[in-house]
Amino acid sequence: MLAIAGIYDYTGLTNIESGAFGVYDAAASLAGDLDFAAGSKLIFSTFTLTVAGDVTFGSLGVADLLGLNSSVSLGTYTLIDGDVDFTNISNVGLANAYDLGGGKLAYFEQGSLLLNVVPEPSSFVLAGLGLTALLIFRRRRSRR
Repeated sequence: MLAIAGIYDYTGLTNIESGAFGVYDAAASLAGDLDFAAGSKLIFSTFTLTVAGDVTFGSLGVADLLGLNSSVSLGTYTLIDGDVDFTNISNVGLANAYDLGGGKLAYFEQGSLLLNVVPEPSSFVLAGLGLTALLIFRRRRSRR
């Protein structure tokens, strides 16, 4: 596993053949291209990795994010800021979301590499049903 923090001036290709790579403890930037071979992992971090060159993946899904689990806060995380090729990335869009457990789903969004963590739709439905029941109860109570 290789984790970086800070600015790296290396302008050549950074190639991750195996293991894991990502940002640790602070935002970081790379001046060159970044390539992840199939089977390598991206370390999940709330800090952003900025890449001046192109970013490619042999394969990447939410399950390939090392350290991501259901304890993560809901929200949008910019994992990589740069020109990301989405050709071999799965779990893109809400329709293809990955179930983190604990009532949370996660999916990638195009642009830079954005990760969205949202509540499961069933959580919304249950909350809506509870609110509806409360409103009906209050309405009946106020009529008396």
